[in-house]
Amino acid sequence: MAALGLRLWVPRLANSTELTTHPKYYYRLHDWLLILPSALPVTGLSWLGDLCVALAHDEISVKPAEVTAAVHQTWDPNRIIDLGEWQGDQLNALQKRKIWQLISQ
Repeated sequence: MAALGLRLWVPRLANSTELTTHPKYYYRLHDWLLILPSALPVTGLSWLGDLCVALAHDEISVKPAEVTAAVHQTWDPNRIIDLGEWQGDQLNALQKRKIWQLISQ
């Protein structure tokens, strides 16, 4: 390969930031962007249903729609709710308080 002037293939290790990156899932709801650490379950979560109704205002459909990660770059930062701490079926009181403070601004 070297005789042909071609570079030899050398495996490269993943960047340390790539190793610690966790997948994120992006959902649009009205003019809000929800970021979650895992895909939404098929069966609805009660707290998420309440949040969807509160955010959608007078929309007929209050179900979040999955969007690509690229949308995050152009979305209004004041309309993003990062639920990265969300785990399981319930939110703790602090998480709920942070969400409601954000959407009431």
